Amino acid sequence: MLELAAIWTIIALVLVWFWRDEQARRRQRLLVRARYYATAPSYRHRGPALPPLPTAARPRGGLSASQRKFLENWRDSRR
Repeated sequence: MLELAAIWTIIALVLVWFWRDEQARRRQRLLVRARYYATAPSYRHRGPALPPLPTAARPRGGLSASQRKFLENWRDSRR
């Protein structure tokens, strides 16, 4: 009977030892991941995106008088 108690004691101790070792290993991996996220350049704060640059206003109302005259002369010269 004493041998059976010794076997179960050894089994319990091995299981506890394994469980604690796995917990320590998980904590270590978590610390490594936390250190990476805390120090990696890709996770650093970036300022807000810059607003888009303003575009030049497109002229409205068609051609100016000089542009119209140029195109008419060009059209007449091609005939």
